[in-house]
Amino acid sequence: MPKKWLRTEAVCSRYGDVVPRSIERAVKDGRLPKPEYPLGNKVPFWDEEKLDEHDRQVVTKHLAAELEPATAA
Repeated sequence: MPKKWLRTEAVCSRYGDVVPRSIERAVKDGRLPKPEYPLGNKVPFWDEEKLDEHDRQVVTKHLAAELEPATAA
């Protein structure tokens, strides 16, 4: 099956109708994977499978942190 590429507008919608600048900041901060440029121009695209995998990792990490017993201070 061919890759499904998402443009910035679709990524904005995917993460709660945020503005494109929020996506740029999330990439810069490492909260989202970097886009690719499959057409060789300056238009960024994200591989939907990579975003899905990234989201799964974030959720797994978050759930693991919630399940860890709290340490006594």
